[in-house]
Amino acid sequence: MIKYFFQAMEGKLIGGRYRLISLLGEGGIGFVARAEQVSVGREVAIKFLSRSADDREQVVRFKREAKALAMLRHPACLTLHDFDYSAELECYYMVTELVDGAEFGAAVHAGMPLSEALLIMSHVCDALAYAHEQGILHLSLIHISEPTRR
Repeated sequence: MIKYFFQAMEGKLIGGRYRLISLLGEGGIGFVARAEQVSVGREVAIKFLSRSADDREQVVRFKREAKALAMLRHPACLTLHDFDYSAELECYYMVTELVDGAEFGAAVHAGMPLSEALLIMSHVCDALAYAHEQGILHLSLIHISEPTRR
C-alpha cells in the first residue's frame, strides 16, 4: 500500500510545501518519509497517520503526540515544524527535523563501541527525564518487557 502511495505522490507536493523523497520506515499506524521542504530547500521527516487508521482514538493520540512534541525544547528531542491534515491524502501528518543515522539497535549489533552506545543512551535518558519533567511519557517505553532469563 505504501509503495502505491509513493507512486501516486511522485512529483506532487504535500500540503503545498513538501516533496516526498523516500520511505524511512513504517509501523503499526503509519509510516515516516524523507521529504524536502521546497520553500527553503531543507530535508525533513514526515510522519503520516495511515489512511487505514481511521480509529478515532488513533487520531486523538496522533494529535496528542504532535502537541507534546511541540512543547519539548531539548537538544536530544526532535523539533516539530508542522502538523496538518491532508484532504487529498485523507490523513494527518507531522513534519519534524530529519535526523540522519543508523538505527540504534542495528548499530549496536554491528559492533558499535560500548563507549559510543553509552554516550547515546545518556542523551536518550536526558531527553526522557526532560520529557517526564514536562509531564510527557513516551508510550514506546511502556511496553518494554523484562528480559528473558535462562
